[in-house]
Amino acid sequence: MNAGTVLGFYQDAKKYLAEVNGKNMGLLFELAEEWLTKARIELKRTLTLAVVKELLTEVEQFLWAGHEMDPVQVVERTLVTVCN
Repeated sequence: MNAGTVLGFYQDAKKYLAEVNGKNMGLLFELAEEWLTKARIELKRTLTLAVVKELLTEVEQFLWAGHEMDPVQVVERTLVTVCN
């Protein structure tokens, strides 16, 4: 997978989380949205293994959540694939 594919997943995730945030789902979604924004910014730059590992470390706080975090989990799985 390349950075463009990851950015596509990001855009879908951002739209989904915006819809969920509109329903006042709380701080977790705000933090997830901030992480997705950071991931988007980093992925526009030269993608390094160190950056991918940092993003994967940060995303761990969202992975325990249910289906509401599916967009974050999709980006996380994509980053794992890129890392491998």
